[in-house]
Amino acid sequence: MKTAIIFPILCCWAHFLYAQLLVDFSGGNFQGWRGDSSKFAVVNGALQLMDNAPGTSNQAYLALPAPTGRDTTTSWEFLIKLDFSPSPTNLAKVYLTASQANLSMPLNGYFVQIGGINGNTDTLQLCRQDGDKVLTFLNGRPGGVGTATVNVRVRVSRDTSGLWTLEADYTGQRVFVVEGTAIDRTYPGGTHFGWVCRYTATRNKSFSLDDVLINPLSLDRTPPVLLGLEAISAQSILLRFNEPLDAGTASKTEVYDLSPSAGTILSALPDANNPSNVRLSLSNNLQNLAEYTCSVTGIRDAFGNVAGLQRSKFTYIETSKAAEGDILISEIMADPTPSLGKIPAVEYLELWNKSDKVIALETLQISNGGTPVRLGSGLFLPNTYYILCAAENAVGFRAFGATIGLPNFPALTNAGDDLSLRSTEGLILCEVNYTDAWYRDEDKAQGGWALELINANAAADCPGNWRASVDPTGGTPGRLNSINNQITDRSGPRLFTAVSRNAQELLLTFDEPLDQSTAEDLRYYAITDGIAVLDVVLQPNKTSVTLTLATPLQNAKAYTLTLAAGIRDCLGNAQTSSQQILTGLPEPAIRGDLIVNEVLFNPQSGGSDFVELYNKSQKLINLRGLVLINRQKTTGGIQSVVNSDYLLAPGRYVAIAESTADVQQRYVIKDPSALLRNTLPTLEDSEGNITVAYNGISLDSFNYSKDLHSPLLDDEEGVSLERLSFELPTNAAGNWHSAATTVGSATPGYTNSQIFRPGAPEGEAVFRIEESKFSPDGDGFQDILLLPYQTNAPGYLANIIVFDVNGRQVKRLARNEALAAEGILKWDGTTDELQKARIGMYVVWIELFEPKGNKVVQKLSCVLAGRF
Repeated sequence: MKTAIIFPILCCWAHFLYAQLLVDFSGGNFQGWRGDSSKFAVVNGALQLMDNAPGTSNQAYLALPAPTGRDTTTSWEFLIKLDFSPSPTNLAKVYLTASQANLSMPLNGYFVQIGGINGNTDTLQLCRQDGDKVLTFLNGRPGGVGTATVNVRVRVSRDTSGLWTLEADYTGQRVFVVEGTAIDRTYPGGTHFGWVCRYTATRNKSFSLDDVLINPLSLDRTPPVLLGLEAISAQSILLRFNEPLDAGTASKTEVYDLSPSAGTILSALPDANNPSNVRLSLSNNLQNLAEYTCSVTGIRDAFGNVAGLQRSKFTYIETSKAAEGDILISEIMADPTPSLGKIPAVEYLELWNKSDKVIALETLQISNGGTPVRLGSGLFLPNTYYILCAAENAVGFRAFGATIGLPNFPALTNAGDDLSLRSTEGLILCEVNYTDAWYRDEDKAQGGWALELINANAAADCPGNWRASVDPTGGTPGRLNSINNQITDRSGPRLFTAVSRNAQELLLTFDEPLDQSTAEDLRYYAITDGIAVLDVVLQPNKTSVTLTLATPLQNAKAYTLTLAAGIRDCLGNAQTSSQQILTGLPEPAIRGDLIVNEVLFNPQSGGSDFVELYNKSQKLINLRGLVLINRQKTTGGIQSVVNSDYLLAPGRYVAIAESTADVQQRYVIKDPSALLRNTLPTLEDSEGNITVAYNGISLDSFNYSKDLHSPLLDDEEGVSLERLSFELPTNAAGNWHSAATTVGSATPGYTNSQIFRPGAPEGEAVFRIEESKFSPDGDGFQDILLLPYQTNAPGYLANIIVFDVNGRQVKRLARNEALAAEGILKWDGTTDELQKARIGMYVVWIELFEPKGNKVVQKLSCVLAGRF
């Protein structure tokens, strides 16, 4: 190869601005060209493609340093030959000016493409390349290179205004004809000239280039400028300059300094494909998220210009794969209306990177059971937040923090949803299966308030680790949660039920999600009769476990299951004492086994009704499938079915409510496991019916009415009706009374405040008074005077009147009332005018007419007491 740089004045070359480059290959070599050198050779005085091992589709390039600029008019000329007709798979590109030597990578510059359209329409095209994108801004004569072979000499010029002129001689001579002009001012200059051959296997020796002339070259008299730098790895830095460097000074390690230090700079290697870049190798690792300053002193460019001290700063960022627990779903706005007007009234999620890792957003995806949605591009820095919302709502959140608007943001269900944050490799990073019970505030659950995570170090899918925001705006998107670390649950889990699925499998249900490690530890479980537990499996809902038994359970036999202290909930709270519960194979209920024992049909405003049942049999009864019916209704919510397993032991109570949380909030609860959440039939506030049925058999039925309440009540709302006796018929007169106010006006799940335990009748007396002193003050202790009776034959009639000590009638309790075989009449301490009777002694006069016509009179004394 013969390369000539011709200067206008042959002295002091470093001070001249311009020269021209003339290249032919008459010398037989192509020294100075960089790229795929092994695929080219000089043949017959021209540079020719010579790929001796081509594939099906190939590309090869060579590039030569040739700096040009726009401060004067520049022209490029070259001769190119193709021994074939060009096509999209066989074409040539001649780069007039490129920003780097590696023409196979994204770059900035201009090139002439020879062919590539197809057939006889192939033309010369003047193109601009922006990174990896190409724009054609000037076309030559159609069909100019659409011939069987191509032998074209091309000349391109650009003036200082950015006006480009394309000329060609399709005979290979120098009789140029203007093909067209166009203006493009995007890139003022470049550093390299070169060509690219794209070819199939049969065109591997069919390209040649010769007679390259560039006039003028820009002879640089300014030193190189450090444009910037980036960390390629933890021990490698790439420095980028604005022009090719002198390899001698660029490779000296003493030219560079890094602060703070990352050990020794082991080497400085100029980039073989882009001489404007230098790669530094370090002895120690860069620290993630640390800021560094790199100083460069005394480096030269290819023309010998020496730069002084230059500095550039960079922050080293190393991304890592996210692991489970690194990123949390930390806030959920599922029901944004009614809005408080402080934050956008739309659904959103908040993510928090609680790790020390930098995580690429494109590796993350969110889902609520549907197709996962990727989070896009960017970095998730340690201890930072991202707000996720629908794309159209993103603008409204940007004032609150970093926001990602997703075109397919998953719609959040108000009542609850299953949210999952995963890596694009499928690894679960965080799962949250929330419900509206997690608000723990009925008003806030109606909308406008976000759910917030409390403790980032506890399980994110634990209900006790979430609560409604207390921030006055309704939520804290993009910042620390308002309830951060305000844990209120400090108690361990309680065992609710132990129900047999079959003779060798028990399902244990707890009041809250469990910690898996302790829940599946066999040492916590023991069953009477020495029945061994072979296996324990925590269920997906995490509130129940299945036990596999070594020995089958026997029919009609009760067993005691003991849960040892120490089992933990999902927050890590341990149960401090052991628990015992009856279990076994349940038996079907028949009439009289389950009875209605307490009913709250007129709750306080916003409160929940409940129906309490009592197991008066000796059976273990599973309530699943039990039907509750209001037989006095013909439309609306007439009945409901118990849809969960609940094992009711003999002599135990269960209160069924649509909102057990509401019942717990309003009343004293001695045993939370005695509450069962389930729908109820609609219970009217004045009167109605509760019928309990199983397999089509009516087990019990109670016709309730507000008239059964004590007339001394100021307000019946929130006061339950309690059954006085298990033994008397459910609808027997006098068998129901208002719950005592001293116990909170209801006793859901435990012994009633008003209860009658009959003693043995004395002699021939039909009526008796077991507690002659009573005080109707609502304290739950002897609030009413009970008159239990028992007859020896049907047909008794009774008249009963209460007199004071002066013989004045105070209250008529019965007028010719037909008595059952047994029952209870009562005096609530009121007069016939429904006023409270005075404190003092009274006589209950009882006139009985026996079935044979005989009359019997009883006189029983009592004392109406009160507080002083």
